[in-house]
Amino acid sequence: MSATHRHRMLVLAIVLSALWLSPVKARYLQVDPVGYDDQINLYAYVANDPINMTDPTGAARCSHDSRCEEVHTAAAEARAIAQRGASDLRNLAQAVKSGGELNESQAGLLAAFERKFGSGSESTINRVAGRLERIAEGIGERGEGMRIRFGGTRGTEIASTQIGGNTMTIRPSFFTMSGSRSLVILHDAGHGPGGLRDRRLPADAPLGVGFEVGGVRRAYGPRAADWLGRHHPGEAARNNDNYVCLVHGACSD
Repeated sequence: MSATHRHRMLVLAIVLSALWLSPVKARYLQVDPVGYDDQINLYAYVANDPINMTDPTGAARCSHDSRCEEVHTAAAEARAIAQRGASDLRNLAQAVKSGGELNESQAGLLAAFERKFGSGSESTINRVAGRLERIAEGIGERGEGMRIRFGGTRGTEIASTQIGGNTMTIRPSFFTMSGSRSLVILHDAGHGPGGLRDRRLPADAPLGVGFEVGGVRRAYGPRAADWLGRHHPGEAARNNDNYVCLVHGACSD
């Protein structure tokens, strides 16, 4: 490769990174938009290896860590589950609107939906589908969507995401857990892009439903989701596990 060609590649990498480089100071003049999620050097670009790695957006979602591939795989599965669930619900809403006879698959989905959300009306089904679409879009494709960072051990927490946020913190237990990793990603994306919470169970909830966390009994798991759907559909519409347990087969108490 000629010196001129190498120079052109470097210029292209600089332009694509959306960061300004000072040839005199031999450093970038803007910090990486991803912040500390990548590394502690805020002025580095793709680990100072622009020949072998690129980051066209300047905000890669999970990179430069051997654990990223496992997270990307689980995220892709979670995104596909949310997309498929939303698509099935859109088709169900259309069938309900038409007033025709539902096929066996649609009838089963409607029964499951009404257990989780009470009303199986066209508008309610479409609202839930829209939330699942938002969650799928928030997870995004590889290199897009939610940012991933890795944190230390904190209690029994496997992952955490702020309500309405787009940065998910993955804990060490994520990589040793025996359950479905896509379930973890889907649940936390429900908190982040989905804006959903783990609702406090109402006082009339029976014993044995949900789980107590920090002295508060939350509506976790399919039994709690079903109970909310039957007795408090308004709460069900705001409870994360009502969405997760509807579309993810690994959801369990």
